[in-house]
Amino acid sequence: MNTAYDAVVVGTGISGIGVAALLAKSGKRVLALEKNEYIGGRAASFSFRGFRLNIGQHAGLSGQKLDQLFEHAGCRPGAREYFGDIVIYKRGDYLPLMSLVPVGDPQLLNLLIEVQQITPKDMEPLDSVSARDWLAPRITDPDVANLLRLAGCIFTTIPWIEHMAASSFIQTLQTLFKTTDTWLPSHGMGEYLGTLVDAGRRMGAEFVTGAAVRKILVEDNRVCGVLVERGKEHIEGDLGEPSRIETPLVVASFPIWDLFGLLDASLFPEAFVAMVRHLDKRTANVGITAALREPLYEDKKFIIHEFPRVGYPGTIFMPTNIVPTIAEHGGHLLESSIICEYDSFRDREKLFRTVELMKQDLDDLFPGWQEQVLWLKPYLHWEEPARTPGREGIFRPGPKAPGIEGLYFAGDSVNSRSLSGMECAADSAMICVEEILGRIP
Repeated sequence: MNTAYDAVVVGTGISGIGVAALLAKSGKRVLALEKNEYIGGRAASFSFRGFRLNIGQHAGLSGQKLDQLFEHAGCRPGAREYFGDIVIYKRGDYLPLMSLVPVGDPQLLNLLIEVQQITPKDMEPLDSVSARDWLAPRITDPDVANLLRLAGCIFTTIPWIEHMAASSFIQTLQTLFKTTDTWLPSHGMGEYLGTLVDAGRRMGAEFVTGAAVRKILVEDNRVCGVLVERGKEHIEGDLGEPSRIETPLVVASFPIWDLFGLLDASLFPEAFVAMVRHLDKRTANVGITAALREPLYEDKKFIIHEFPRVGYPGTIFMPTNIVPTIAEHGGHLLESSIICEYDSFRDREKLFRTVELMKQDLDDLFPGWQEQVLWLKPYLHWEEPARTPGREGIFRPGPKAPGIEGLYFAGDSVNSRSLSGMECAADSAMICVEEILGRIP
C-alpha cells in the first residue's frame, strides 16, 4: 500500500463509503480507513444463529438521498423488497397510521398546505423551536396530534414531541405526506452497501478495516496526514509501514464529537468547539431480536405501538415476512424496540428490567408468543445524534472545518436537512464532496 494519498476518509459508514466512492470517481487517490473489522458503521450487518441481522432496524425510502448517492456513484443498490403497511395498534386492531386521521379535517388540510410550502431556509428559525410548540396552534385535536407525534418519533428517533426540533418534525411530515415506497435490504445492510463499496473500488478507492486513526496531522493550519494504528487482524487491506499516511485532505466521517480525540480542540474557534460538544446527545433503541417457530402475524406490516408498561413508543416488526432471505435456513425473526434516550438506559439493570417489561407488553398483543421463542437477544444501541431544539440544522457544523485547510466532515452529526439516519448520512456525503470539488462528479 502507498503511504501518500490525495484524500483519506476516516470511517466507513454510509457517508464515508459515499465520499470515498465519489472522490475516487473524480480521479483522486482515496484511502478509506475503518477502525472496526467490518465496513458499514451503524448500517452494518452480521450473521447470528442462522440469520443475517442488521445493527438496528434499517428500512429505507425509495427515491430519496441514499438512492441518489448510489446513482452518482454509477451503481445500483443491493437487492431489496418493498412494503407499505405502517400500522398502529388501536382499539384491538391494527390500523394504517394515516387512516386514523379524520378525512377532510380542515386543520390537517391547512397543515398539509403549509408544510408543503416550507423551504429549508424557512426551517432555520424552527431549529430552536420544539415540535410541540409549533404544532399546538395548528392541530387542536389531541388524537390527531398524537398520531403525528408517533409518526415523527419513528423518523426522528425521539420519543416525545416536546423534545423534537420543529424543523426535523416538519421534514418528517413532508416525507409522510408524499407517496414513498418503503423497503428492506434482502440480505442485510452489509450486502446492500457492498455494491457502493465495490463501485468505489472499481474507481480506485482503497478500503482498509482494522485500522484506527489515532491522530489527524496538521502543520501551519493545514492537514498533512494521519497516524494509524493497526489492529491485530485485518479482514482486508494491509497498511504496511510506516503508520503515517501522507495526505492534504482528510474527511472525518464519524460522530463529530469524537473529533477532539484526534485533534486538539485549541486548533478550532471556541464557538465551533462549544457547538460540537453540545451535539453529544444521542437517541437510542432498546430492543429484542428473537427467532420464533411461528411468526407473530403473517402480513408485511410495521407496527407502531405505545408500550404501556415501559412508557415509551416503539415498534414491532417481522422482517422475515418481507425478506425471508435473511433467514439462512428458513425461520421467523422478530424485531421489537422502543425509542428512548441513550444515556438513561446505559445502566444494565435498567436495560434488562425494560426488556422484561417489553416482553409483558408483547404478551398483551400476542398471548403465548414467548412459547414460540427459539432464542432471544436483547440490545441497546445509539441511533442518532438527537435532533432536539438547539441541536438541529444551523446548530450543526457544515462540511468544512473552520480554521484548518483540508479538513472536512460527513455523517449524520453534521448539517443536512434530510431525514435522520441513512438519508442524512447519504446527503452529507454528497454535500461534503460538492464542497471539496465544487460539484458532484
